Amino acid sequence: SVFLWLAYARVETTLLTAGSERARAAASQIAGLLERSTALTRDEMHRLAANPDVRRALEQRDAASQDAAREALSTGAAATARRLELWSADGRRILAIARPRNGAATSQPLPAATWPLTPGTAPLAVADNMVYFEHVEEVSAATSSTRLGYLLIRGTLSVSPPGILARLVGSDARILVGSNGGAW
Repeated sequence: SVFLWLAYARVETTLLTAGSERARAAASQIAGLLERSTALTRDEMHRLAANPDVRRALEQRDAASQDAAREALSTGAAATARRLELWSADGRRILAIARPRNGAATSQPLPAATWPLTPGTAPLAVADNMVYFEHVEEVSAATSSTRLGYLLIRGTLSVSPPGILARLVGSDARILVGSNGGAW
């Protein structure tokens, strides 16, 4: 009886340790997937904030420059639903673009931002049962460090390739993602 209890306790400890190590490894891999996605978004935002058409829309604020900026901001593949907004330094929204995710005719719109904006990546947020991220990039003049405004992106989360999470943790597992100070 004591032997059986000791054997059971040993097997239980071994299984808990193995499960804990597997969960820790999966969490590290998921964090790596999300970090790569975040880095790509930051790089894209930095590139878009330096686009001459985006700068011109903030400097001139006329229909032609806004159309050119809209065209520049609308290019590129979006695997997730996205909302891009261009704001002046004094807090006026110059333009807003909603892009559905690739392959979707329509998607639930992401909420509009409110002033003031803070450059950087914000904690995850939830609106209408939709988890989204937000990143704000400062737009500066080409020849000086004068702040012209801000470029904001809001987007839903996605993981590529499809099915990678199920292969990583199993199809019967549940993954919860959150951020400090944000969703959950």
